Amino acid sequence: MNNITYKINKLEILPSYNQFVNVVKTVHYSIKISDQGYSTEIIDCINLSEPIPFQYISFDSLSQEIVEKWIKDRIDVQRIENVLKQKLESIKNPTVLANPPWNN
Repeated sequence: MNNITYKINKLEILPSYNQFVNVVKTVHYSIKISDQGYSTEIIDCINLSEPIPFQYISFDSLSQEIVEKWIKDRIDVQRIENVLKQKLESIKNPTVLANPPWNN
């Protein structure tokens, strides 16, 4: 069974923005899929929009779950997971190159 995990690699912040401090501007992340000892991942980043005062979450209150939701709200999760599954399948069952029989 495929195990898909999200990892937050880095948060780029603005020290101050309007009345807020330490505002997350960009999230660098990776999504990894693994199965039976095989794995592959994609590494990407998303830019966030300006903070909305009534929705703002202070930097110290952020959690993996909150930032992961930001990512999932901005990417095509199904498409990315399908691409990862295809990449993993090609790692588990690689295509073998062979010379044409007439070149032997």
